[in-house]
Amino acid sequence: MRASDKVKVGIVTALCLMGLLIILKNVLGVFAEILSRDMIIYIIVYFGFITAVNFTEEVTGEPAARPKTYGNPWVWSALVVVITLAIIAVYAFL
Repeated sequence: MRASDKVKVGIVTALCLMGLLIILKNVLGVFAEILSRDMIIYIIVYFGFITAVNFTEEVTGEPAARPKTYGNPWVWSALVVVITLAIIAVYAFL
């Protein structure tokens, strides 16, 4: 069984959210009060990636169209990773 594109983006998003929490708490030493307040916002943002991404399935019998950039799960996964790294950078330089 192959994972669908939405599942791939969801797995990357979940891993990035868990990695963000671990790095902010254990590596950068962000206080629990600040972290719990900000993680609510980050969960909402990451949940938006899981729910808003809508990939269309290819229809059999028709020639496969060239996938658009926003229809590629790796583009969305890369965007989630970049956002995660940007959040870590903001906390690192505060």
